[in-house]
Amino acid sequence: MSRVDVDYQYYADVFKGNALTEGDLKKHGRRAEFIVNRMTYGRIHEFELRPDDLEAVKAPICAVSEILAEDHRQKEMTGGRLVKSVNTDGESVTYADTSDNQSPEDALYGKCCSEARLYLEDTTLLYPGVYYDY
Repeated sequence: MSRVDVDYQYYADVFKGNALTEGDLKKHGRRAEFIVNRMTYGRIHEFELRPDDLEAVKAPICAVSEILAEDHRQKEMTGGRLVKSVNTDGESVTYADTSDNQSPEDALYGKCCSEARLYLEDTTLLYPGVYYDY
């Protein structure tokens, strides 16, 4: 299994992210990589990616890491409950209901996939069929 190396320098300089610390990226980056790998039908771990596709998967890993870190922070603040909104005073919290009896994990995965898809649309990595270009 190959690993996609997304370091903090890439996150800050290329992705232009500022929501994560280096520790946050280390903590959530591996899980984000597995989510993106699942979305791409295992291609980022199974194949040696072309340079343009390798660069294309780094951005969604950063974006998903931000989502996972924010979810982690929210759950720490609320004792594990899914938060829909918090007012600016921090005195009022609205907790989210997931639609269609969707688990919080499934809702989080859906949010991650929606964000990651923005970066992967121009690649062949989201194609669900057999793709022999690798």
